[in-house]
Amino acid sequence: MSSSIIFLALSIFSLGLNYILIQFSKQLGTVSLRNDGQDRWDNSRKPIIGGLSFYIGFLISAIIALYYANIPISEQKDFMALLLITTIGFFVGIVDDALTTKPLLKFSGQTLIGILIVAFGYEIQLFKNIYIDAPLTIFWTVGCLNSINMLDNMDGITGSVSFSILAAILGVILINPIFTNFDFYLIIGILGTLAGFLVLNWNPSKLYMGDTGSQFLGALLAFLGAKYLWNLPTTDGELIFTRQILVAVLIFLAPIIDSTFVTVARIRRGQSPFVGGRDHTTHHFAYLGIPIKIIPLFYMMITGLSALLVYSSFTVAEHWSHYYTAMFVTYIIAMYGLFLLFYQMGLKAKKMKESTPQTPIVIQKIENSIEKELANQN
Repeated sequence: MSSSIIFLALSIFSLGLNYILIQFSKQLGTVSLRNDGQDRWDNSRKPIIGGLSFYIGFLISAIIALYYANIPISEQKDFMALLLITTIGFFVGIVDDALTTKPLLKFSGQTLIGILIVAFGYEIQLFKNIYIDAPLTIFWTVGCLNSINMLDNMDGITGSVSFSILAAILGVILINPIFTNFDFYLIIGILGTLAGFLVLNWNPSKLYMGDTGSQFLGALLAFLGAKYLWNLPTTDGELIFTRQILVAVLIFLAPIIDSTFVTVARIRRGQSPFVGGRDHTTHHFAYLGIPIKIIPLFYMMITGLSALLVYSSFTVAEHWSHYYTAMFVTYIIAMYGLFLLFYQMGLKAKKMKESTPQTPIVIQKIENSIEKELANQN
């Protein structure tokens, strides 16, 4: 009951706070300074201050979690680690939103977050060797931060994908009772915060989260992913190599697929993967004529289906088997194949649209005015 109240309260608070921020930004003229149509589907200029509500919602959720969890000393490290990591992510994003910093500076901040995850003892324990696992953890962290940031290219996408990933992580830790009470209540609060934001970010959106929001979410998801997905033990307390990799990849499959397609496409064109463009999987769905309101639901469905597969491996069988490895790998390949099909179809639709002669808008207006004058004369 308390978790439902926390979710609802944070949803209402986030919705109200973001509405106030929108009105406040209108007074100050705070708009999307970098929305030049290169990477975001919507060309209109809107406030990029939604990420501020994430951080405020996080702090409130943390206070509530500390109260309800009656946090013991063993869980205080979780709170301090997450507070420091997400705060750095938040400030890396807010500096980039304000100053449009160079990629190297952002990369340095992201690397620092990965180092801190290792320093606090939450590194990915895949090889059981700190000299291999530490770089892997840093790579995972930087990858999460960039994939979530790159995915923020259309109304409702990043918020909905982050919401579904957090919900999936919550389901994983509830099925496997390894979670701390602090993390449980914190995730509930963040889910409520995202729900309130999405009301105003869904197409047609009234604000964006900006890098402030995407870097915060990337840091949060990187930490929780390493802690609860990569390092998820079996009922016997074992860490199985293939299971660790596949569980993490499945839950984060939506942003991983998008980042993979964008990175490969830009490298093939001789471009930097970090330069914006309308070549995301989301854009190609839009080229096919799929309504912008529907596209985020598709990505949420992918995460939901992935989560169900992961849950099945926990509940149907007592032990991990090669059957699950084969099933998960087949599912990942099938999803990549499906996205590749839509990507190619969207690319063809885009080329056809660009090759179709279109009358310039100015000429259209002149022709319309002439037609009106002739109609009046007659």
